[in-house]
Amino acid sequence: MNPEERSQNRRTELKAILAETLSIDAESIDSSRRFADYPNIDSIAMLRFMVAVESKIGFSFDMAELDAAFDSIDSLDAFLTSKAQSRPYGR
Repeated sequence: MNPEERSQNRRTELKAILAETLSIDAESIDSSRRFADYPNIDSIAMLRFMVAVESKIGFSFDMAELDAAFDSIDSLDAFLTSKAQSRPYGR
């Protein structure tokens, strides 16, 4: 699988995790939409989302990384892609 396919698969999985967290349809999620723009998102929902990402994708965030500049599925995917080169995770 090439890097673009891996990225697309990860974005699909991140959308599914966000949809489950917010109890919405995954098809309604725009990967470039800011997390803060979803009406049901708050700090507790974001925490549940990050825990689900850690659990389902197998990536563990440290506290410094939680301050990283990601605010959408696209930017989170870019962050995870950059980290994949320094430490392996999940699928």
